[in-house]
Amino acid sequence: MTAGRIGLLALLVLISCVSQQETPLIRTADYSAYLDTSRWTTATDIQEEIEFWSSRLRPDSSGLGELAPLASAYARLYDFQSDYDHLLASEALLQKAVSVAAIDKKAYVRALSRTLIKQHRFSDALSVFTTEYAGTPLEVEDHFLLFDCYLEIGKSEQARTHLQEVEDRSQMGYLIRLAKLLDSEGDLPAAIRQLEEARRIALSRNQQELIEWTTSNLADFYVHAGRLEEAYALYLEVIRSRPDHFHSWQGLAWLAYSVEKDVDQAIRILDTLVSVNESPEYVLRQLDMARYVGDSDQVSGLKNKFLMISGEDQQGGLYRIPHAYEILEQNLDRTEDLLELETKQRQTDETIVLLATIRSGQGQREEALELMEKIAVQSAEPITLYHMAKLYKDAGNREEVFMLRQLLKDASVELGPNRVRQLESH
Repeated sequence: MTAGRIGLLALLVLISCVSQQETPLIRTADYSAYLDTSRWTTATDIQEEIEFWSSRLRPDSSGLGELAPLASAYARLYDFQSDYDHLLASEALLQKAVSVAAIDKKAYVRALSRTLIKQHRFSDALSVFTTEYAGTPLEVEDHFLLFDCYLEIGKSEQARTHLQEVEDRSQMGYLIRLAKLLDSEGDLPAAIRQLEEARRIALSRNQQELIEWTTSNLADFYVHAGRLEEAYALYLEVIRSRPDHFHSWQGLAWLAYSVEKDVDQAIRILDTLVSVNESPEYVLRQLDMARYVGDSDQVSGLKNKFLMISGEDQQGGLYRIPHAYEILEQNLDRTEDLLELETKQRQTDETIVLLATIRSGQGQREEALELMEKIAVQSAEPITLYHMAKLYKDAGNREEVFMLRQLLKDASVELGPNRVRQLESH
């Protein structure tokens, strides 16, 4: 081969490499057709379910056959409209079902506990079930429920015990929970393997809702693992199957923002979501993006909007922690009140760091540092480590800040460019 051809080949390889690097991960053409909200019909379908079951619910009967499906429909509608009253309606219907059920009462108690979990009333959910069935033989679904409660309130050993009682690798419910447990312990590769297996089972059985759930949550795991192209492909797969799968749209918007720094593309997706579902979660994402681009007017407007729609009266305790952080500098006492409400439901790394942040704001830095020593940093969530880094920076502890920054090097996509920039300034 001549020197000229070698040089040309090297140039072509270089051009190819550069082209590959410059190829965007998110392509508008891949998803634009599905961003048409006229194709988003799931909420309408659920509302029709509600009308159907409501019409069958007669005041002169117990209505037990209608209460459970009606409660389920209200709980699912929350995912598409973020109206907290729908969760309260689901709870009230299930409370009635529990009160009148003579047969299969435990199934209604479990359903009530799950509705409370959805409201982030984790300790209440645990109490509802254990008050009725403490010391009685437990079924598989009972162990699953107790696992879910214990994991959420930060008692991973109790959660593990209940999962071990029902070990069955052919059972999707088991694999999904094992994945959650492993992820909470910081073993993301093992968690991914479990969820991949659960997804394979869902696909083999053609269980559409479970296919969507496992696929979109596996995409989340892939994002955390840096497997971004695979994550993008899975989000698209779900959206093409169900155009109004909001969880996948949110994932797509975050990739556009966090990986490509394409705020316009991310905001376009989020604006569309907010136009049909004004979830505080989407507004919080918009706020983070406004902070990143430095749009002070948008920051002010979006912060006020988030605080207005995410309070206790609007969303119960669902957004208590992010709400607390947003008001922390202006109202430390109210922040502490919110934390007290949250710790009645769960005490986790997240609540410990918020308490440390409050103590630091009150000038009690020694107590703040002592609180952070309780956290196992190797398995903590990136957002928890981020807040810890801010506290250590305020305390002048450069060594701890450096250590946390090293731990967070691979979590830049999960944190997003706004937090990464703040972290680098520490």
